[in-house]
This record gives sequence, C-alpha cells and structure tokens, in this order.
Amino acid sequence: MKDTHVWIIDDDVMLTFYVKRLCELNKGHLISTFPTAKPAIEKLLSSLDDPASLPDIILLDIYMPVTTGWDFLKFFREIKASLPKKVDLYVISSSIHPSDRQRALADDNVIRYLEKPLTMEMISELYR
Repeated sequence: MKDTHVWIIDDDVMLTFYVKRLCELNKGHLISTFPTAKPAIEKLLSSLDDPASLPDIILLDIYMPVTTGWDFLKFFREIKASLPKKVDLYVISSSIHPSDRQRALADDNVIRYLEKPLTMEMISELYR
C-alpha cells in the first residue's frame, strides 16, 4: 500500500499538532507541516520535477498572516496544470461565515470546506 503524503498548512501550532496526530492514527501516512502558505508554495515549486515529494492531500487554512490560504489557492490555480500528479486540496477553517465557505468552494481546486475542529471521521474520509 502506497503511503499518502499530507501537507498541513496552518499557523495554529496546536491545531497542526492535533491534525497531524489524527493523520498518523490513519497509519502509514507521511505528514509535512507548514506554518504559513509561503514555505508551502516554495516547496511546491521545488517539487515540480519530483512527483514523489508532492503531496497527495493538502489541508489548507485560509486565514494566516502574510501569505494567506487565499494567496495559496491563487498560486495553486496558476501552477496546477504543471503538477505531475493529482493533488486533493481541502480548505480547513474555523470561519463559519458563509462567504468564506462560498469563496473557497467556488475554486474548482477545493474539494471540501472543513470546519475546525477536525475529527477522526473527517480525516479518515480524506483517505477513501
């Protein structure tokens, strides 16, 4: 069975720790964490020629300082055609504001909008 590589892009250290642990409990998964979108963008760019280092799943917070999740989504749209493999992108947010949900889901690259706190059931569904 191939390991699933998950990127968690979120500035909330406690939430990142919690979500990482939920992913680890799904056994055999590689998890990379990024405290803001900027290093994730840099890693994505440096991985374009190496599909094995690209994530299978991205969990993206939308509200982070400096480079936001919205900025990441814009960048992802611009380079998606260059990616050598399919990457599933999920927005994770504590925002329950309908406009945030609508804006995220209006992006064709976003599979689902997941409200924090995430649960084991929510994480398990990502691997199906």
